Amino acid sequence: MYHSTIQPCFWLLDVRNLWPGTKISDAAPESLLTISIEEQAKAKKFIFIKDGRLSLGSSLLKRLFVVRTLAVPWQEVQFSRIGHEKHGKPCYAPDGQAASVDFNVSHQAGLVALVGCSAADAFIGVDITCVNERNEKRMLEKEGFEGFVDMHEEVFSRADLEAMKAATGSLDDKIRTFYAFWALKEAYVKLEGEALLANWLQETEFRNVQVPPPMNKEELENSTSTRPAIEVWFRGEKQDDVDLFLAPFEDNYLIATAAKKPKGSRFTGLPAMKILDLEEDILPFAD
Repeated sequence: MYHSTIQPCFWLLDVRNLWPGTKISDAAPESLLTISIEEQAKAKKFIFIKDGRLSLGSSLLKRLFVVRTLAVPWQEVQFSRIGHEKHGKPCYAPDGQAASVDFNVSHQAGLVALVGCSAADAFIGVDITCVNERNEKRMLEKEGFEGFVDMHEEVFSRADLEAMKAATGSLDDKIRTFYAFWALKEAYVKLEGEALLANWLQETEFRNVQVPPPMNKEELENSTSTRPAIEVWFRGEKQDDVDLFLAPFEDNYLIATAAKKPKGSRFTGLPAMKILDLEEDILPFAD
């Protein structure tokens, strides 16, 4: 029987106030030197430093996961992609072969999230949405909320579209519901590295979606409440091998996680989100 020694993790890195400046190459020279030449180039290519911060933060979290779970020296970590060489799911690939861990990263509006576990336990997906990052007011004034939802009919099932339209409360509450469904969809399709262009998106339905209220850092890390059992249905059949969860962060962020459990998996769920500190939790492992 398989017994995993790799503990699942759910990490969050807030880069909004890290590496102050206007160019990531000037603001974070020491942190950049801890990642590969290719990763450095990717972070440096962004015009806006906020995007460079997200790229650098993603690289650091991926390396940290591999180092802490597999005891691989920091500088020896190599990454590849599952499936499409450009858009496929990132993976740790020593000597070009995917290793026995699975992880996924998402970043949005200054936050970077990583979920990870043993690949024998589950396949993992994560997505962050920021409900107020994009100014949708003009579009909402023109189309109305229901019209806005219908603009995304190629991404969602008819049942999901109707569930979003049935959202109650203020317009902000309704937009929060829309982005909850969006995050769940993204996390689910990222389980095996597929994108929102997958041809089966309209055949996937989410049920029992309860949008969590805002929660601050202390409340989030100390939360022990039972997680709502969000269900995913595909072509009319419930997918019992998939766990879905929505976590709030501050007033405007929602983070969705998805885990697909193979037969015989010992996976019992992700732990509570842990907010990492760059200096205390990450850089010491890069020495």
